[in-house]
Amino acid sequence: RLENPPGTPVAVVSPYSSSRHLKWTQSADILFLTHFDTHPRELRRTSANTFVFVDFSFRDGPYLDTNTTATTLTLSGTTGSVTVTASSTTGINNNQGFLTTDVGRIIRWLAPNGQWEWLTITARTSSTTVTATIESSDPSGTDATTEWRLGAWSDTTGWPEVCVFHQGRLWFGRTTSQPQTLWASRVSNFRNFQPSASDGTVSDDNAITLTIDSNQVNAIAWMVSSHRGLLLGTTGESWIIRSADDTTGISPLNAELVPQGSWGSDDAILPTRVGSSTLYVQSGQTAIRESAFNFDEDVFSANNITILSEHLFRLGVKRLAFSQAPIQTVWALLTNGTLAGFTFDKEQKVIAWHHHTIAGAGANVVDIAVIQHDTQNQLWMLVERTIDGNTVQYVEFMEEPFDAQLHTIEEAFFLDGALTYDGVPTTTVSGLTHLEGETVGVLADGATHPDKVVSGGAVTLDRSASKVQVGLRYSAETRTMPLEAPNREGSFISLGKTKRIHQVHVILAETVGALIGPEIGVLDRIPFRVPSDPMDTPVELFNGVKSLSLSSSYEEQARVRVVSDQPLPCTVLAIVMEGSVHGS
Repeated sequence: RLENPPGTPVAVVSPYSSSRHLKWTQSADILFLTHFDTHPRELRRTSANTFVFVDFSFRDGPYLDTNTTATTLTLSGTTGSVTVTASSTTGINNNQGFLTTDVGRIIRWLAPNGQWEWLTITARTSSTTVTATIESSDPSGTDATTEWRLGAWSDTTGWPEVCVFHQGRLWFGRTTSQPQTLWASRVSNFRNFQPSASDGTVSDDNAITLTIDSNQVNAIAWMVSSHRGLLLGTTGESWIIRSADDTTGISPLNAELVPQGSWGSDDAILPTRVGSSTLYVQSGQTAIRESAFNFDEDVFSANNITILSEHLFRLGVKRLAFSQAPIQTVWALLTNGTLAGFTFDKEQKVIAWHHHTIAGAGANVVDIAVIQHDTQNQLWMLVERTIDGNTVQYVEFMEEPFDAQLHTIEEAFFLDGALTYDGVPTTTVSGLTHLEGETVGVLADGATHPDKVVSGGAVTLDRSASKVQVGLRYSAETRTMPLEAPNREGSFISLGKTKRIHQVHVILAETVGALIGPEIGVLDRIPFRVPSDPMDTPVELFNGVKSLSLSSSYEEQARVRVVSDQPLPCTVLAIVMEGSVHGS
């Protein structure tokens, strides 16, 4: 359905040149965003229709390791804006000294009384001199000291690329210069990254810095909070951060990194949580793996769930989104602009992939997101099409599945880019400028209607109707596997032989229209309307079995197709085939 809300859409100017590597995590009305080429930001909602981007303001950290060279830093004063002078460039930015990209970077400096102070660089004068503002309490002196630390995040070293909340801390990970490092804020103080008290004492609630030690440099791709710890996906393997004593929360005094597997992750796609499982895109983008705890091995395994329909993913995945209700479905946006849906209910052992192509000339889905709406989750899409010779993009969402207990046949919605007219009976439906020049399908008061062409943003119906759905038509199709017949011993007597399907029994639920036939050949329309039904009125929803004889020929792979090509509900519960095998 085309998103067409009342009022004026809220426009927010984005500071990002590309959304491909954009990552985020949320706390109430604040969205924390990271991107490799810029300062972390917050998208704050300050009212129902007011949003604003602000830079993430971090305090007293995070820092690189303490200086180990003979280079000293000296302050020109003990309050406000001061000059910081280095005795040498050694140990500063790979011995380059201070750079212009250090402006905005922080410094931790040990005062003569043994208290750590912190400053923010505001200007760079030379490779050994910068101007900085003292942010903490006034230092006890300005003496030169080799005890200093430079900030880990800056335009020089890079900015964090991933973020997540876990155990009351805001975690960031991966910069250009430290691709395997993570930083966690103080507990319940998300903007404070103080590594210790000013006297150097480290407590459980101080900030955390951890670096993955492995044989390869595998950059952090994502982080997911789990009750067993903080799950990490890197470009070459997976890890978990947990408390070493397994009885308290993670802290700088007890944190440990434990490897979980050698399957790498794509570093541009956020994973999605489904119950106790985490689904993520494997490096190369052609597989999706389910990270779930394996009690037998005491690790998080990573099963390939796309192996069930691996042909769908050869071109790659670019986004994941999870819709929890009314049907648990993981949506994968493929790089060719189509969707793969994964119905995923582990408790009921229901797992199945289905492929969705959006209707319209040159149609492809640019991006997706799942948004809560009332009691259900809606899949929202940015869809690109060619309409009236122009390339356009529309925001659309997927309607909830048809349910006869909740909907009447007049409310059936099986069209793309569509809108609904609901009012007094009319033969003219307007407001369709977004489909100008297109041939559209029509459902009028729950009954099928001949296709129309949109002209002047409107269509003229052949009969008046009070509830009309108008949009782009599409066909839904399911195909059976090839017919194979086992004998009593379990051997497939039909394997490699030609066979023919002559009878099909289809179990349907809440269905009005469908076609059925062989995979290659003529499809027959299943009859639902009976002679006593008035014309141009809805057909009663059918529940039960429809049996049809097929005029198919012998072939090696005998299959059956069921197609829904009208804007009407069709639910196939089972297909039972009767056939014969040549030479048996």
